[in-house]
Amino acid sequence: MVFAFALVVFAVQHFLYAGVVASLIPAWIPVRMPLAWFTGAAMIAAALAIASGVQARLAARLTGLMFVIWFLILHLPRVFHTPRNENEWTSAFVALAVGGGALVLAELRIAKATPA
Repeated sequence: MVFAFALVVFAVQHFLYAGVVASLIPAWIPVRMPLAWFTGAAMIAAALAIASGVQARLAARLTGLMFVIWFLILHLPRVFHTPRNENEWTSAFVALAVGGGALVLAELRIAKATPA
């Protein structure tokens, strides 16, 4: 439930600060503003799935994949470009941690659902 709540908070931020989020997306990726909105909507959908238990494993896996991809194509290049910027390092580690946490959550849900 805590993870689902965190996703809702991240989603709300993506909607409230969509312009800032879109500006962080690399220029080579088209439709940055709709992508910022889609990401927020995907987080809300994942939060609902995880909280309700309906397709929770799939939602956690896709959320983990989304965050790991953003870590690789958005955050990691920004860290390499400005290695002394603590904010970039923090954002990168948050994305990696949330992505990893989502993947761990998916596996924990598998283990919990499987009889020993």
